[in-house]
Amino acid sequence: MRTATGRLLELNEKQMEILIELVDNEGHPLGKLARIIKRDEGNLYKTLKRLEQINIIYQGDVRKSNNPAQPRKLEHPYYLEKDCRIFKSILKNIILENSKDQLVKLLDSNYADIIMKEFGFNFIYNSCKDLFERPEINRIVSRVLLKNPSIIEAFKQLVVPIQTILLHPYCENYSELNNDYFRFNDTSPEIRKGFKDHFNYVSKDNDKRPPIISYCIFYPTGLGYIHKAATIMNILGGFDKIEVNAFYRRELCQEIQKIYKALESHSKITKGLQEFMELDSYLSPLTSYPGNDPYALIFSRPFERIYDDVYILGPNDVKILKNRAYLIYDKFSDLIFELVHYEPAERYNLNLLIKQFIFYWNKSSFSFDIIINYLERINDENMGSGKYHLKISEYGYQIIDLENGDSLLPPRQYATDVWSSVLCPMNSRKIDSVSNKSISNANDYITKDPFIFLRPCDFFKGDNLRSDFIHIDEIKSELKLRIKGHDRRKKA
Repeated sequence: MRTATGRLLELNEKQMEILIELVDNEGHPLGKLARIIKRDEGNLYKTLKRLEQINIIYQGDVRKSNNPAQPRKLEHPYYLEKDCRIFKSILKNIILENSKDQLVKLLDSNYADIIMKEFGFNFIYNSCKDLFERPEINRIVSRVLLKNPSIIEAFKQLVVPIQTILLHPYCENYSELNNDYFRFNDTSPEIRKGFKDHFNYVSKDNDKRPPIISYCIFYPTGLGYIHKAATIMNILGGFDKIEVNAFYRRELCQEIQKIYKALESHSKITKGLQEFMELDSYLSPLTSYPGNDPYALIFSRPFERIYDDVYILGPNDVKILKNRAYLIYDKFSDLIFELVHYEPAERYNLNLLIKQFIFYWNKSSFSFDIIINYLERINDENMGSGKYHLKISEYGYQIIDLENGDSLLPPRQYATDVWSSVLCPMNSRKIDSVSNKSISNANDYITKDPFIFLRPCDFFKGDNLRSDFIHIDEIKSELKLRIKGHDRRKKA
């Protein structure tokens, strides 16, 4: 395989016509190329010889013709040299000519697959990343690349070491796996040693380690691979948002969700955190774990995650978005338990901590009601494509149509209405002009102490979910039972 270096090749129109036909890597003789391109064989022969002289193509072994009309005829097929510079040169000329058809043909070709297997995904990605600045081209590039079996496999390999690092203490056949997951081409000897030290540490004393998901992010032994995983998630972020979210949900999400199920089944995380993170991985994959720590996602800006960085690709996603919010309300004590159970109880004023997070939830859930109301109006009135990105930005709250990049909210008006409604719920009347709805329990929100009562979202009742105001005493009672159970297991 050739790996020539140097400046990119200048290719004329006739040369490009030939090269594009050769990207299927099946080999084509002069006669067939002339018929496909519709050029005279004599002139085409000269172009082929020129391309051969400068090592862009080569003539393969003689073979029987694959033309059914001439089965006994022998032919000399031409092939592209397997050279990364040739790939980049063809791509450069396609971009200059702005030929979308040729772009699809190149990226979806056997030749591109061979180049990627030889030179790696990073080479293909770096060759194409300038195209991501052009939304209409990014959609094409993303759609083609993210269905390539080699790329799918490359991203799936991201999950395997994470599963091994986190789940190793519960693997029955660890001795068979011991060395296999430390052979990462891009990993230094120091990081590989760190992985092995980590495995030995968690094998000796499982009860003394910090929360297991956070362990690999905040402790040096796991830092190397998690950093690499986060880098790969950043790479995914460059692709078209519709295509990359569909890809993640189709190819990776279930494998990540298996991690949470396994951790919960071994009582290393609560059911509440498991179910929340499963839905989080689906709705917000580019900023979910392993790119960010689960605890930080929920508590760094308490509970704003329920409406920030959400990708809606269809009507069912709105139901999943609601379910993620309901999980916090319904399993509130689970999530507070995750925050406190690895620290001595005397470190916390538990009553004050619970009050604080009840208040944070009440603020966030009220904003969430307003956002859901408006999102339902968008869908009811067919105001957008049905594919949206919901996010907090420097301009306020935004709902972006992923098909065309349009904002579906009047930014200043809506940002003011959302946040002023949080600070003073009586201002929820303002949202009538935007969402055509008001928040039914706004008066309860005012009259009930927002530090003592955990409010339900407005839609809970309509969806036949629990929808009462949960008193702090119920939360404290559940939390104390969980802490006692955890302490008993540690002593056993």
